[in-house]
Amino acid sequence: AWYVSLRSSSVDVHRFFYRRKKNSIDRLLLDYESPDVIQRFFPGAWGGNDRDGRPIYVLRIGDIDVRGLMKALQEDGWIRHVIFFSSIRQAWRKIR
Repeated sequence: AWYVSLRSSSVDVHRFFYRRKKNSIDRLLLDYESPDVIQRFFPGAWGGNDRDGRPIYVLRIGDIDVRGLMKALQEDGWIRHVIFFSSIRQAWRKIR
C-alpha cells in the first residue's frame, strides 16, 4: 500500500511554488539570456524542427569544455539554463 501524508504534500507544493517565484521561472522565457560563458564555450544552435515540428538543438559535443564551464559558471547559472531549455519544450507542447 502507498501512504501519502496530506501535510507533507502541502509542504512540497508550497516549496515548489516558492522556488518558482523566487527564481522567476514564469518569466524565464521572456527575460532569460544565456550567460556569456555558455554562449562562448557551449557550442550549439537551434537546428530547425523534426518531422513533428519539435525544435532541435544541435550540440557539438567534442568542442565542449565541460570542466572549464563548470569552473566558470556557478550552479545557479546551469540550473537556470536547463530550466530555460525545459521551458521551451513545455511552451512548444502548449502551442501544439
